Amino acid sequence: MDAEPKITIITPTLNSGNAIEACIRSVAGQKYKNIEHLIVDGLSTDKTLDIVQNYAKQYPHIRFVSEKDIGIYDAMNKGIDLANGEWIYFLGSDDLFHSETVLEEIFGVEGISQYDFVYGNVIWGDTGTLYDGKFSLLKLMEKNICHQAIIYKKELFYKLGKFDTDYKTWADWLFNIKCFTLHGIKINYIDIVLAKFAFGGHSSLKVVDDYFINNKEKLFKTYFTEEYIDINNRLCRIETELTEKRHLVDEQANQLSEKDALICALNNRIDALLGSFSWRVTRPVRALADLFMPKGNK
Repeated sequence: MDAEPKITIITPTLNSGNAIEACIRSVAGQKYKNIEHLIVDGLSTDKTLDIVQNYAKQYPHIRFVSEKDIGIYDAMNKGIDLANGEWIYFLGSDDLFHSETVLEEIFGVEGISQYDFVYGNVIWGDTGTLYDGKFSLLKLMEKNICHQAIIYKKELFYKLGKFDTDYKTWADWLFNIKCFTLHGIKINYIDIVLAKFAFGGHSSLKVVDDYFINNKEKLFKTYFTEEYIDINNRLCRIETELTEKRHLVDEQANQLSEKDALICALNNRIDALLGSFSWRVTRPVRALADLFMPKGNK
């Protein structure tokens, strides 16, 4: 095991009075003790600061700042500048460590210090769904790694630059793309769960990042080779075709269901007719008609 390096856990927050206490306790409960919990508040107007100040008196590893920012990535960048740790981890104010041994497990990995970017998994809210295993370049073109699943070497932000605040929700996706595609960045996947990622937090909100969407093609051309872009485009076309075929199959299945329902209704009407009083009392008449009806007309 390497010597215990210091890790700064950065929690951006704004009016998180209903959640921040659980987050603070989750960090304080880590068995790995060479930690700093840096809470970057954006001038909360609820009870957030009162809670943070009370816990800061109890735990010397807690530091906090409260000042106006221009969004979550601005707050995260401030945290990077203020961090004293060799490693940095971003934990949302409504997120929790998965267990009290998470950091012990990570820093217990032999040779961990040689890496710049270490990541694992998160659990999505109370669903128990695991997100999302090891990433390839193609997988990263499709979706992002949750920042709650990643610990970064602080020096990485000085090599590549901090988060681009022009992006509303996907600045960390762009940063992760840089880490995966630029030479000299050592990345390691560890098959453990780092955090329980809360639904309703900033990352899970359906906020459209128009700037990212509008620049996605250009970004991909900048950071991915033509080979990967071509494969990704082909996969996207295949997925589109599969989606269209699934819709066609669903439509046909619905039509069959409607026909089955119609046949079932007709059968029910026939059964009702055969069991009706009028059908039973006219049975002798039908029998006589059968006797006198010419055989060729039957």
